[in-house]
Amino acid sequence: MTLISVPPVPAGRFGAFVRDMRATGEVLISPVATFRRFRDRRPLLGPWVSLSLAMLMVTLGTVSITQRAATHLLQETATPEMVDRVEASLHQMKVFSVAMAPLSLAVRWAGIALLMWALGVLVSPGTSFRTLLSVVALSAAPDVLGRTTDLAVTWHLGPEFRPDLTPSISPATSLAALFPASFGGPWVTALLDQLTPFSIWTGALWILGLREWEDMGGVRAAQIVLPPWIAVRLTGAALEVVRGSLASLGGFPPG
Repeated sequence: MTLISVPPVPAGRFGAFVRDMRATGEVLISPVATFRRFRDRRPLLGPWVSLSLAMLMVTLGTVSITQRAATHLLQETATPEMVDRVEASLHQMKVFSVAMAPLSLAVRWAGIALLMWALGVLVSPGTSFRTLLSVVALSAAPDVLGRTTDLAVTWHLGPEFRPDLTPSISPATSLAALFPASFGGPWVTALLDQLTPFSIWTGALWILGLREWEDMGGVRAAQIVLPPWIAVRLTGAALEVVRGSLASLGGFPPG
């Protein structure tokens, strides 16, 4: 008599998904072992879900601090009707920012991986976009950890204010924190803001991931990684400079 076999519940897939989520934290402690564990596959969904949840919390905390600081400032200078309008606008911004956090994370990863892939075609033609995207995803925990650190410091000390009187959460661990605010002008300050232990940590993980998964030397991996890493830092600095310039054009004094 032949028994009808029932396909087992794909618990293995769920277990692999959970392991992929855990890997985003394990890579901070044992990066080499973590990357080697994924030599045969390239996780994406697990890292994206775990870090999206973390970014949701960070974004919620960041916008909440900004909202409270702006409201407190307006209560001293604006009419109650204006305060109500601004509070409603800030609430909408909070909902939008939190909802967009997972998507913005995925878009950021894809953009960085695309830059790496464009260089990889020249330096190491066999490198796939999926591999590069997975390297970026597994290496994203330091960036989230850095944002969490900035949030914790701002929560304790309070936000800074830009020239247009909007609250700003500056990187608490950046090189810019070691120098006066007027040091070197806006471009130098913006570039120093981008240089933190967490951003350097992220770049090192990119190189390590490529070295382990593509069996390439550290120099070749650095040739693929460093230009996108520098481009990300320059883009962030440029956006900060443009934001400051727009505030000055709006009639606010620089500083």
